[in-house]
Amino acid sequence: AGQLLKVNSGANGFEFASADPAGLVKAQTFVDNTRRTPSDTADSGAFITFTYNKLKDGSTTKLIIIGSIAGRGSYSDSCAQYLDCQTGSLSTHNTNDSAAFYGVQHGQTTINKSFQSTDLTVGNHVFEYGWRIRNGNTGNKPFSQFNPNSSDDARKHQQASTFTVFEVLI
Repeated sequence: AGQLLKVNSGANGFEFASADPAGLVKAQTFVDNTRRTPSDTADSGAFITFTYNKLKDGSTTKLIIIGSIAGRGSYSDSCAQYLDCQTGSLSTHNTNDSAAFYGVQHGQTTINKSFQSTDLTVGNHVFEYGWRIRNGNTGNKPFSQFNPNSSDDARKHQQASTFTVFEVLI
């Protein structure tokens, strides 16, 4: 009771052991269902933000964020969407080709990012989703509407963008 079955160190059998210390510390989901029509700008700024309260310090845990952005009407294709952490040196979306743009794929925009830094101390950390055009041109945005609803198409239910933060031991 209270133990798990695992492969032994020789990889040739099984044994019972205490629960593995590596694992999930906390999971929290953030939902944004506000319908928005974005402006045609080269830099959206903080278009959607959420705050995660971290339980352990940056030398103990990392954050994995999985999410999706609900959008309607591809406007300027991917146009450099990002998910960025606003903590100290982690905020990099104002730098071309930075890690803020990694892990954000267009289509129905999906997010799959990992944040690991000693700057991620215990406490609140603000994350922001937005877009920033590399060449600075205006007239760009990823969608015509974010979180569309029946005002965009009478057949459509209210859509929402979601972000799930997993704090895991490293």
